[in-house]
Amino acid sequence: KNPSPANGAQEVPTDEVMLSWYPAPDPENPDVPNPAITAHRLYTNFDNPDDPNLYFVAEIPNTGERAEYGPFTLETDITYCWRVDEVLPDVNDITGVLWRFETVKSTPIITGHPSYQVVEEGGTASFTVEVDSMSPPTFQWYRYVDGTNDIALTDSEKISGSQEQTLYLSNAQLDDEGGFYCIVSNLSGIPVTSQTALFGIKRRLAYWSFEDNNPNSVVPGSPATIVYGNPTFVAGPVGNAMNFHTGLDMLYTDPNETLSYFDICNYTMTVACWVNTTNARTWVPFVARHGESGQGWQLRQGSVAGRPTFTTRGTGNDDGTRGDRTIADGNWHYVVGTFDGTDQKIKKLYIDGVLSKVYSEDTGKLLRAGDEVSGLINPTLLPVGIAGRVTGDLENMTIETWNIAGAKYDEVEIYNYVLDAETIAQNYANITGQSVCVEQPENDLDGNCFVDLNDFVIFASEWLGGSLIQPNL
Repeated sequence: KNPSPANGAQEVPTDEVMLSWYPAPDPENPDVPNPAITAHRLYTNFDNPDDPNLYFVAEIPNTGERAEYGPFTLETDITYCWRVDEVLPDVNDITGVLWRFETVKSTPIITGHPSYQVVEEGGTASFTVEVDSMSPPTFQWYRYVDGTNDIALTDSEKISGSQEQTLYLSNAQLDDEGGFYCIVSNLSGIPVTSQTALFGIKRRLAYWSFEDNNPNSVVPGSPATIVYGNPTFVAGPVGNAMNFHTGLDMLYTDPNETLSYFDICNYTMTVACWVNTTNARTWVPFVARHGESGQGWQLRQGSVAGRPTFTTRGTGNDDGTRGDRTIADGNWHYVVGTFDGTDQKIKKLYIDGVLSKVYSEDTGKLLRAGDEVSGLINPTLLPVGIAGRVTGDLENMTIETWNIAGAKYDEVEIYNYVLDAETIAQNYANITGQSVCVEQPENDLDGNCFVDLNDFVIFASEWLGGSLIQPNL
């Protein structure tokens, strides 16, 4: 009686398994062992758990105390059976009851999920899942559709490793964009599913040029745009722009088409716009995808009226450092926010092609040229808004008319990757016809963004000059 492992036990470790039990009780006094028992005969199916029969293993002398036998080294994911028959002198053995136990499940544990990928068109993406498994794992990769009709991948001209630890997608095209995940199985019979890794072609996701009186993004496949109020088309820095009136007008993407289209921006993104306003206010958006209640992002005026900031929810430094200059002066300004939540873990703000920086008021030294972030942007299902933001949820969306600041907008763009400083400066220079100094070189004494002979002349003219005041002795 009282076997160990107990009858019906689960998750029994497989190493050094000892079987133990108490002798059968005395029929005349059930509180004590039967003194007539001379030995215990142990039967198991440990050598072949699929065999319904038990086979003799050993005879263990009865001491009247708890008996044990072992150790055994067993396999994971197996139901084992055993029995102890009691030996009596001159009579048949007392056949014991059948005991069963299950060894520990070798359920695979995913220790590393596949990461999002953005690659150039025609490039190769790879997705890897890291697994700890007590028994040999098997892999099956899927392309996400809707959680019900997801597609089990097979190797083809473009796909390799569909049943391996690493999936490769070669010659990637726009129609390959989406989510990929892996189901890992092993002898436990308990599959586990990795997180879904988003995949995209490195590209501009949306572009509102406002040419030909068109309020929609002109990027093929991007969501349609809904016009709220009555914004008007006006002249902009490039052809047409749109003029939005305070508290009245904005644009937002069709919620039915937006759902996951911009989700890849939660990993890396760039949002850019040309804006012209005299309406200096705090915390009003230029371009936003929600951006409140811990969800989404927004490029907007910050804590100081008229100064831009880039807000990313859930990333650390959420609100973002305010820009180093105002844009609410009635002139066209190019405002850009970039976010990298994966590699560099930083977000940056650019104004008129130049990185916004923070300097010490006391020493003039550079304090930071961007905000460190600790993770990804928190997801949202809400649409992207221009000149305002949409909050709430899909069932009860709120157009925040009170946060619409009158302004003109042009060349509004969203990318699924980080534009570098040189590209941003070049965009500004191409539209304005003005040169941009991306980074002032050290020893550029005349401020022309070059270190040249003229800087040497300035340096030489001041050679041995000084203004050191020494004490009178």
